[in-house]
Formats: sequence, structure tokens, C-alpha cells
Amino acid sequence: MEMLKTADYEQALKDVNRGLEKDPNKIVLLEDRLILLLGNGNPQAREDVLKTQARLDAAGGGRFILLEQAQSRLPQVRQQTAYLLGVLREPDGLSALKGLAEDENDEVRAEAVHALAKLNAPDAKKLLMIRLRDGYWKVRAEAAAALAKSKDPAVTSQLFRVVADPDDYARMQILNAVLDLADPSQTDFYLNALDSDEIHKKTAAALALAKIHRAEAVPALIDLLKDKDGPERLQLAQALIRLHADPARLEALLKNERNPQVKEVFLQYLQQRSGGTRAG
Repeated sequence: MEMLKTADYEQALKDVNRGLEKDPNKIVLLEDRLILLLGNGNPQAREDVLKTQARLDAAGGGRFILLEQAQSRLPQVRQQTAYLLGVLREPDGLSALKGLAEDENDEVRAEAVHALAKLNAPDAKKLLMIRLRDGYWKVRAEAAAALAKSKDPAVTSQLFRVVADPDDYARMQILNAVLDLADPSQTDFYLNALDSDEIHKKTAAALALAKIHRAEAVPALIDLLKDKDGPERLQLAQALIRLHADPARLEALLKNERNPQVKEVFLQYLQQRSGGTRAG
């Protein structure tokens, strides 16, 4: 979205407030005025919008006006409407957000999925799982983060289906969601996934098992540290420490480790195990 001129934004705010003063019960926010009011980058914009929304609510009918904007022809308006519905945690906005989560515009979908996470509505989970396969990386990342907030381990299998996401950020969000939802009830699922030929599934399974303190993860964690590059390496090392892995195995890994963060994790752990006498 483009940054709007401060003068245009301030004029839009005046127009809306003037309208509220003239007819507080039936104010209609025209689309061009609303989009300017929302600011598109103006740092004061969102605070002002919330204040204006509060005035609308106090006058009655304000949220109905906001819900109408979900049908706007302007994607910027639809995106900001999704944002506000999330901030206000408006239960009546669930249906509108579901529609916006399938919008043709990438950013609108991403904002709507983010807002759905704030509502944490159980009947939104099916839609969020569909959005895990969205064509836009940000939507997939937001869907994973939203599912993590559901606190429902039953969605784990859906997350594992997309854990090899091609986008680095989305993939990490999906992995983090798996770990946030790690639960002993899913132990058999994790153990089966350890045998997967797909390295991302094996990584997620090993880390989830470590999160619930299952020692069966240790061999897989060691194998993955030998073979896998990428940002997950630090998590793998920390998982081994959590499971109190055999210091001799960590010593062997340390000899060939090149990642300074991973080396530091191992060195600190080995030093603690040796009573603080080990030199780096």
C-alpha cells in the first residue's frame, strides 16, 4: 500500500468527525474517505481509527458500518477492515473475516487470517488449515501461527503435511506451530514421522518428541545435526541438551560443528556437566 500525504489523511479525519457531529446515528463512511482515514502508513492512523470506531460504537451502528467495508471494491479498505475486526475482536465479524480470508488480494487474505487468530474461533480452524496451502507465503505463515493459538494438537497432522514449505519464513512458522502444539497425545504420530524420508518431517517429529521429553528423539536429533543445514540446527542442538544427551556423543558432534551458536550451546552444556572445568 502507498503512503498517503499527511494533509490528505488529516482532511479525511476531519470529514469523518464532521459527519459524526452532524448525524452520529447514521454516518456513512465513503470508501475514499475511509481509506484516507486508515492512513496506509501514517503512524497515527490506526490509533485515530480506533478512536473513531469507539465513537461510532457509542453512537450505535458503528460496527455494522465497519462490516460493510468488507465488501469494498478497494483492497486497501478490505485489508484495514480485516485488521480492525481483529483488533476489536468483534464476534459479529467472523463471517466477514472468513470471506476476506479467501479474498483475491494476497495482503487482504494475510490480514484476515491474522485477525482470525485473534478471534480464536473454533469453527475457523477448517479454513485456516486450507490456507496452509495458500499461494502466498505470508498467508501460510499467518495460518500456521493462528492454528498454534488454537491449542488443539489434533491439527498437528495438517501442519506436518506442509512442514516442507518452500518459503523459509513460512516453514519456520509451521515448525514453530508444531512445537507450540507438541503434546503427549501425539506421541505415536511423532514416532511414525521419525521414519519419514522427508527431512523436514523428521526434524519436526524429533523436535516435538524432545519438547515432550521423549528420549527416542536422541538418535534422530544426532543424525539430523550431522546432515542438516539451516536455521533449525540451533533448535536441534538445544533439543539434545534438553534430553540430557550423552556428553560423549556431543563431544563427537562438536569436533565437526561449524555453526558458532551450536558450538556455544554444546560447550556450555559440556562445561556444566564437567563441573565447570572444561575449556572452550
